[in-house]
Amino acid sequence: MSVFDTTSGTYVVSAKDKKLISTWETFREAISNSDYQTLKNLSFDSIVCGNCVLFERHPVMASDTFYTRYAPDLFTSMSSLVFDSTEVRCSYALDSSYFYAFPVLTTLSDKTQPKLAIIFVSYPLSHGRDEGTSGMLGFLETRNGYKFFGYSTIP
Repeated sequence: MSVFDTTSGTYVVSAKDKKLISTWETFREAISNSDYQTLKNLSFDSIVCGNCVLFERHPVMASDTFYTRYAPDLFTSMSSLVFDSTEVRCSYALDSSYFYAFPVLTTLSDKTQPKLAIIFVSYPLSHGRDEGTSGMLGFLETRNGYKFFGYSTIP
């Protein structure tokens, strides 16, 4: 499902979930401007990043660590893609396997049963590769909107 449909000029994410749309628009602006203070404000205190700390069973780190050490490299390559609707889509994680894979996620939100949304950003195929990559940005619902909690890639 796309976050923004260029044909109709509307969001395809559930229109009733304006909290996610608002968070995403602010988050992508902050990525494109390398505005790490805004990104931190839109994030939980702990970030899950399996691509940052390889071979760790539960790669959870303080958001300050994530934004200081890893986000500049991760988000620089993504900054031009977050405004291209053909490269961005969203999915709600409907099963609990992802949610319970990282125990910290069960305690982050101030909601009892928060929605977990994943924004996928597709990277173009690299020369000589037959498989693309998607960056996955995880957002967890709170009473006041959504907050960023993690980054990973497929494959």
